[in-house]
Amino acid sequence: MVALIVGLADAALYADQPTQPNNAFRLALGRQAGSILAYQVVATNVVGFPFQPDPTVDLRHYVFAQPVVEEVLRDLRRIEENKGLWSIDFPMGEDGASIFDLVMVSIDHTDIKQIEDDVKRGRALRAKFARLNQKPNGKSNDNYPGNLFGQPNYETPFASLAAVINPDKAACPVIVVRLAVVRDGANLVKELIKVPQKRSLPASPKQLPGPNHKQSNTRPNQANRPFRQQNSAKRPKKGEDNEQHTS
Repeated sequence: MVALIVGLADAALYADQPTQPNNAFRLALGRQAGSILAYQVVATNVVGFPFQPDPTVDLRHYVFAQPVVEEVLRDLRRIEENKGLWSIDFPMGEDGASIFDLVMVSIDHTDIKQIEDDVKRGRALRAKFARLNQKPNGKSNDNYPGNLFGQPNYETPFASLAAVINPDKAACPVIVVRLAVVRDGANLVKELIKVPQKRSLPASPKQLPGPNHKQSNTRPNQANRPFRQQNSAKRPKKGEDNEQHTS
């Protein structure tokens, strides 16, 4: 959730047509009072490579642009097909409310603009072929919106994400978050916070016997017989037992 807020703020600083985070939440919530926002997350990685031109310079890492573009397109398609992880399982989307697909990549701001342009060209080409073949551009159902590229009330901001890199296994994180409003969320608040009607007390814990617990005179079974302690008392010598009985 923190990355979502920081990503929206970062995208507003470097986008050509920025949308401030407070405006993004207002557009996503719509006009209905009591609305509930939900988010869907898809997180993947792209293989990175080390780069150190001189031993006196700190080790850096880089990633090829084309694999990043393909991974972003793949993650966006997973979001459209509802294959990500939702924060809440309810029908999404309302009339008049905007939907945001925030793309966060661990790439510097000077290069992320190229990634954004290539992703938009790829999505536009996919939409063009879908129209020519008269096929729907992405899957959708009544509960979850599908591909919204090119439609009103839809934005895809790009943000730079700072991530810790493991030198032994360098990778570039790619995270796509869909921000959408829960359908008829104002009427679901009571359903979410209502007190359950059926209650049952937890089972009482079993009490173990204390140190002064009197054991029964019955001889324990072979399976339940305790192990013999190593530092037990010495056994009486032969003859001492007979003397005790005769005395």
